Amino acid sequence: MVDTRISGLTAGSAVADADIIPAVETAGIGPVKKTALQLKTYVSNSPTLVTPALGTPASGTLTNCTGLPVGGIASIAATSFVANSTGAGASPSAVSAATATSILSAMVGDSGAGGTKGLVPAPGAGDSAAGKFLNAGGTWTVPAGGGGSPGGSGTEVQYRAGVSTFGAMSGSAWDNTNQALSLTSTGGGTGITTSNPILNLAQTWNAGAVTFTGLKFNVTSTASSASSLLVDLQTGGASQFSVRKDGVVTASNSFTTTALNVGMLSAGIFVGNTANFGFSSGSSVFAATDVYLSRAAAASLQIGAADVSSGAVAQTLTVQSNTGAATTGPDFSIVGSGGLTTGGNILIQTKATTTGATQLKITPSGGVLAVNATGGIGYGTGAGGTVTQATSRTTGVTLNKVSGQITMFTAAGSATPATFTVTNSAVAATDVVVLSIASGATNTYNLSASSVSAGSFVITFYTSGGTASDTPVINFAVIKAVAA
Repeated sequence: MVDTRISGLTAGSAVADADIIPAVETAGIGPVKKTALQLKTYVSNSPTLVTPALGTPASGTLTNCTGLPVGGIASIAATSFVANSTGAGASPSAVSAATATSILSAMVGDSGAGGTKGLVPAPGAGDSAAGKFLNAGGTWTVPAGGGGSPGGSGTEVQYRAGVSTFGAMSGSAWDNTNQALSLTSTGGGTGITTSNPILNLAQTWNAGAVTFTGLKFNVTSTASSASSLLVDLQTGGASQFSVRKDGVVTASNSFTTTALNVGMLSAGIFVGNTANFGFSSGSSVFAATDVYLSRAAAASLQIGAADVSSGAVAQTLTVQSNTGAATTGPDFSIVGSGGLTTGGNILIQTKATTTGATQLKITPSGGVLAVNATGGIGYGTGAGGTVTQATSRTTGVTLNKVSGQITMFTAAGSATPATFTVTNSAVAATDVVVLSIASGATNTYNLSASSVSAGSFVITFYTSGGTASDTPVINFAVIKAVAA
C-alpha cells in the first residue's frame, strides 16, 4: 500500500462522519480505510497509548481519571494547604496556614448540653501571669478562690477547698531549701477544744506472707552530734520521750506496757504480781529464760519462776569474783533491818512442804541460833572423814577435817592414861575440840583433848571400868574459835 500522508488539516478542521480516514488496526492487520464515524468509535474503545508521549495538551478534562500521583500536583508554597477559601463554590487553590486556620471552626464550650471540638481560643495578653486556665466553657479564666494565685502565704501548703478552689492550710509551712514541713495546730491561737489528732493515719494489711512496716523514717547521718534524736516528743517544750540516733530510749517519767504488766517509773522499774524479771540463756531476749526474780508473797522475793508441782529448778546466788592471780575475793554481806533500839534478826528458813519455817536465826548481837527442835548446828556431808590407828593405841593419825571418826587400835583397856597425836590442818590454836566414844568400846573410857595448836591436837584416854580387849571408835568435832 502506498504511504499516503494527510496534511493540510488545521487544528479544529471539521470532519464529516462519512469522510474516509486511513487507520491502523490494533491486531496488526495493516492499514485500513475508516470513515470518520468509525474512527470515533475505534478510538473510544479504550486504546492503550504507549508511545510516543502525548506532550503537553493545550486543554483537557480529567473528570473520570484516577491514579494521579501526589507528586504530579504542581508545586505550591511551603506550609500551604489546598483548599477553597472563597466562601463560595470555586476551584481549590494553595492557601496559607493562616488562611486555613481562619476557615476551621472554633471550639464551642459547654453551656449545659455539651460543646463541640475545634480550634481553642488564643489566650490574651497577661493571661499567663494571671494564672488563667482554659475551662470547659471555652474561655480563659482564673480558678476561683485564689485571686489569680494559690491562697495564703507563699510557704503554706495548699489543699482543694472546693470544686475549683484552692485554700491555704493554716499552721503549715514548707521550707523548700531544707525540704522540711512544719505543722502547728493552735485552734486559731486559743488552743483546740476537741480531740483531733494532727496526724491521723490508717492502713489495711491483708497478706499473711508479707512483713509490713507502718511508719518508716530513715536518716543518713553523714555527720551529726552523738545526742541527735530520731524522735523527740515534748510537752511545753520539755522532752518527755525521745529516741537517740544510736537507739537509746529516754522517758522523762515512766514507761509502761499494759499487756506485759511492766512499768518504768521515776521511782524505778515495777512489775505486776503475775510478772517476773527474767534472764535468758542467750544474747537474745527471745532465748530460753532460766533465771527469774518474782514475787512470792507480800514483801517476799523469790528466786526462780512460780512454784510447780514437780521439776523445780535449783537456784544459785553468787557474788562477783576476782579471777586474777594472788587476789582476794570480795565479801558477800547480808544486812538485816536496823532499828532505833535494836535491829531485826536474819532468819533462814526451809520448807518442809510448801510452808516455810525458820531453822536458823542470826541475832543483831551476832548470835547464831538453831531454832528447830530437831535441827541443830553442825557439819554436813563433806566436812568429815575417818582414820584408823595402825600399830598401837599411841600411834598418831592424820585426818585434815573439822570433824570425823578415829578407830583406835584393838587392845586391852587400861586405867593408866595414854595419848596419841592427831595431825589436822583444819585446826587452829584457838579452836575447841570435842570428843566422844561413838561405838566399839566394851570398857568405859574417859577422853580429853589437849595441846591444841595450829595443825594438831592430842587425845588422852584411859578406862574407868574394865580392861577387856576392844576397838573403840572416837568422834571428834572442831569448833572454830578465836581469842580476840
